[in-house]
Amino acid sequence: MGYQIAKRYTRPDGSIVWRILYETYSDSKKTQRHVPKEEWPTIGFNTSMTFEEAKERAKQISSQDWVKFQERRRNAIQQKLKKEDKIECAWLPPLLCQRFEEEVLKEKVCWGEETYHYRQLCIYWRTAKRIVREINIEPAEWSDRATLIYAFFKRKQWSLSYAQKVIRVLNLWGKFYGKSLNKYFEPVPKPSGEASVRIHESFFGKRPFGLTSAPISWQNLRSAKADLDPNAWNWLYLTLWFGLRPSELNNLKWKVEEYQGKKLLAVFQHKLVRLPSEQRWKFIPILFSEQEKGLEIIESREFKAPSVATVQKYV
Repeated sequence: MGYQIAKRYTRPDGSIVWRILYETYSDSKKTQRHVPKEEWPTIGFNTSMTFEEAKERAKQISSQDWVKFQERRRNAIQQKLKKEDKIECAWLPPLLCQRFEEEVLKEKVCWGEETYHYRQLCIYWRTAKRIVREINIEPAEWSDRATLIYAFFKRKQWSLSYAQKVIRVLNLWGKFYGKSLNKYFEPVPKPSGEASVRIHESFFGKRPFGLTSAPISWQNLRSAKADLDPNAWNWLYLTLWFGLRPSELNNLKWKVEEYQGKKLLAVFQHKLVRLPSEQRWKFIPILFSEQEKGLEIIESREFKAPSVATVQKYV
């Protein structure tokens, strides 16, 4: 969606005559509207612009519109989260929730460190609270009525893996809640048998082509630069030119070393927890100028993972 500059014809002197189109999408169908010249000044175009200048202006407008759209989206999400937090629930006392976040999620599970793992736990915790509000039954009854919880994941079409992670946090909360108020609690079992099959089928119901993703090419990524937030584009740039996993990039610990006169990017692999620290480094040779640019991006820390929907739409 946005302004596009279309070439009409080339004059004898080599200059290009162009026009402006405004593209919109509805139900995956593209519609184009020709923008008349009398509207050009209101959007920052004029007839004296060259073809390249007009294309640059169109990219600028698209970037500005994208930023505004993201800001509106962030505001809507924040309003939704605030509304959720205000919903009264007998099983989520605010002070007890705050203690749980500090004493269990942060101190006990993450050893007091606000790592990538801690941030992920906070996401699972927010989902767990949504489930508690929706089912609205005492934690002591969760285990006996676990199908209510499984049905939530089936309805949302979330993955079995995600369900298991959220249920783990749900059980941590149930145990903490019961211990704090001297109440009985029995953990909710992970989905198995028919429950796991239903959640699994629901998840793939909205993904008929499976989970396999096409690789991102350098050409694809360059063409999407105008549509992506700079930090999101930088994140994809690093995954492309260094072959880093999302988890490695989101929790990046790195250094640059030299071996036999060649520069290497060393990336710490957090998942190899059973190996000594000095054996958990992965070394990536710096062979291309694009990788040198990547080192500058890493140094600046100006990169952030885009949403799956954003990648699917633009890349």
